Amino acid sequence: MEQTALYDTLSQAPFFQNPFPGTGTAPDLSTYPDVWFNSLSKQTKEQLGSVSIYKCPSRRSGGTAYVSKLSSETDHPSSGPIGDYVAVVTKDEEYRHARYVYDVVGSNATLARYSFDKFRGPFRLPVLLSTGSINHNDTYDSTKEDLMKIKGWEIRDTTARWGDGTSNQFIYGEKFIPTHALVTGTEAPLSQRYWDGSYLYADINRPWNVARLIHLDWAGNDPTRIIAKSPNDSYFVDKIPSNVWGKGGFGSHHSGICPFLLGDGAVRPITITISPDILFALAAVDDGVSVSIP
Repeated sequence: MEQTALYDTLSQAPFFQNPFPGTGTAPDLSTYPDVWFNSLSKQTKEQLGSVSIYKCPSRRSGGTAYVSKLSSETDHPSSGPIGDYVAVVTKDEEYRHARYVYDVVGSNATLARYSFDKFRGPFRLPVLLSTGSINHNDTYDSTKEDLMKIKGWEIRDTTARWGDGTSNQFIYGEKFIPTHALVTGTEAPLSQRYWDGSYLYADINRPWNVARLIHLDWAGNDPTRIIAKSPNDSYFVDKIPSNVWGKGGFGSHHSGICPFLLGDGAVRPITITISPDILFALAAVDDGVSVSIP
């Protein structure tokens, strides 16, 4: 996107295993992204949030470039540049509880599995490489000591995995943000950042600012509620986004439609009444189902 300066800035962000600059201390999961982002100059923060194609002009014209947590808060990271679009995550129905977390390869070359074969969407998280020894199904993401052992990562998939072709593959969509949660300043409470947080960071419990879920079975009821009908859709407004059920949902400020980006670079307006079966077929990369975009 010809944003070399911003790419270089992100590339220089401290890796999890590094101590914070000048402190000699390990990162704390509850504050790590905020500490890094808030160490940047105001100009750099604004540059990170100035990429115009990350923001929907119908939702915000110009608007806030970035958001930080309230100074009174000590937890709940989601500070960073604002964005309106999220990656499509797709799960097999019977594995809707499976969390979207990393696999880790340790010094003993054992892979800690997290049901990655149950994720059917275009993007799956990379494999983390650790200097520590781990066992099958280790919970390896819970402490800063474990994170200090991570030395790098490897790409898990390429577009060759997209067996249904790029022109029939959803990869990004516009995220639902209720009217009351739209961020208008550089500081916002968690009740807003749950919805309108940074595209720069997510963790195991707060992934909804970078990804939303397309699924065929939502807690056994109302499977059509994947795209919000409006910015004030009560089904979504009354529920804080969840990493299990994905009730953050997709949605836009465009009447009757929600835009999705396809793998070939085309953008298509998708009607909010689209069949959940068609929506799932367009989100899963390898289901072999041929459908036309309505």
